[in-house]
Amino acid sequence: MFTCASCEVQHTEGPICSACRQHYDFQCSGITEAGFRKLGDRKNTWRCLKCKSGASPSPFASSSQSQVNQFDLFQEQLNKITFQLTPLAALVEDVKVIKSELTDVPALRSEVERLSQALQDRDQRDGANNIEIRGIPQGKFENLHEIVQRISNFYDFETKRKILIIPIIVSFHSRYTKENYVAASRRKKQNKLSDLGYAAAGNFLRQRSPDTI
Repeated sequence: MFTCASCEVQHTEGPICSACRQHYDFQCSGITEAGFRKLGDRKNTWRCLKCKSGASPSPFASSSQSQVNQFDLFQEQLNKITFQLTPLAALVEDVKVIKSELTDVPALRSEVERLSQALQDRDQRDGANNIEIRGIPQGKFENLHEIVQRISNFYDFETKRKILIIPIIVSFHSRYTKENYVAASRRKKQNKLSDLGYAAAGNFLRQRSPDTI
């Protein structure tokens, strides 16, 4: 059942205007039931008398205008969002740069570890060239080179190559020279401070390794 848009009486059958979408009974529509059925597929394009005469504005026209207004509103909102998101492009590029830089961190860490290991190896090599002289009383005008030379003379060992003296550490330029020096001290079998003319007690020569002379 439907209510006729013209006579406002309920009916069971009648055409619907394709323009205003109003429902009419056959008597008010201006078309017979038989004539309407003969339209076949054209039933979907049938228009009432008001729409045919143009007296009644089509609701589709107002609907289309409403859709246009909504589209304009959506377009305006989209433009605002696009404007607000403009800085995001620069932010994305910054993130890409940071990400690219972060990929270099493992390589930098590996390089630091390599240099640390190289430094440790060098220190170990340098330590292998050293001996430690201990127990020598500190004098006001002492000369470390003379002390080392005095000990070398005591061992009958000639220091042909240049040696570097750091307080009580004697650093030879090669481990070979250091081993020869230590061997000379072992042959002498005298490492007492008294052997050098000092009143202090104890031995004066020791390797920088765990072995003590």
